[in-house]
Amino acid sequence: MESLLAAYGALPGSQWHDEGDCAWFHSGVPFPVFNGIARASFSDADADRRIDEISARLSALGAPYHWFVPPTSRPLDLRDRLARKGIRHAADLSGMASSLSEIHDAEALEGFEARLVTDDAGVDDYVRIYTLLFGVPTEEWLPSLMPLEREFFRTDQGKYRRYVGWWNGQPVSAGMVGLEGGSAVLETLCTLPENRGRKFGSSLAMHALKQEALRGATEALVWAGPNAQVVYAQMGFRAVCEAGIYIA
Repeated sequence: MESLLAAYGALPGSQWHDEGDCAWFHSGVPFPVFNGIARASFSDADADRRIDEISARLSALGAPYHWFVPPTSRPLDLRDRLARKGIRHAADLSGMASSLSEIHDAEALEGFEARLVTDDAGVDDYVRIYTLLFGVPTEEWLPSLMPLEREFFRTDQGKYRRYVGWWNGQPVSAGMVGLEGGSAVLETLCTLPENRGRKFGSSLAMHALKQEALRGATEALVWAGPNAQVVYAQMGFRAVCEAGIYIA
């Protein structure tokens, strides 16, 4: 997750700050997923002060933001400290993993095709679908996200590959996978609500993971939201840890 957030922070007009005991970024997109704290490892004595300092810096930049709290976060009671400061718990993500050799194939409906994104039009299709993951209206912040995602696509040097799933001439699912060493990391995966339950998402994920195996990946990783854990388990993933998302 940190690598992906750092990539957003490195884009023109964005900020990425690694302060040793924490790393945070700000893209300016007025939605909390695209601004926040990617890593925090504070001492017990400094934690409350540092939470206040980093929160003040992000708040001054004028966009909502999130704290990502995986098991490596410190202090161990960081979640409680955030909650006491009014930074609300939004979701828990399940860290899941599988050997690529153990991933189960998914059979989508006949005519489904997962296409690699190769141009801005494909990026736009990808973005319009994957942002539905967050379960909130996108009209207010999608226009500012689109140019950021296009720039990300142009400059990521092939580390991340975006896919759009097509069926009956219409885009129905979208996802992105990144290569981290020997790991294929599923960063996003979403199917249009009216097409869920037809394996358009899992079929796209399988195609993307197979392509990463050709690039040398041997395992697959994903942070799965509450509604996606069953789907990933059916594909062969197993839960290995948990992270919290807190919103300010």
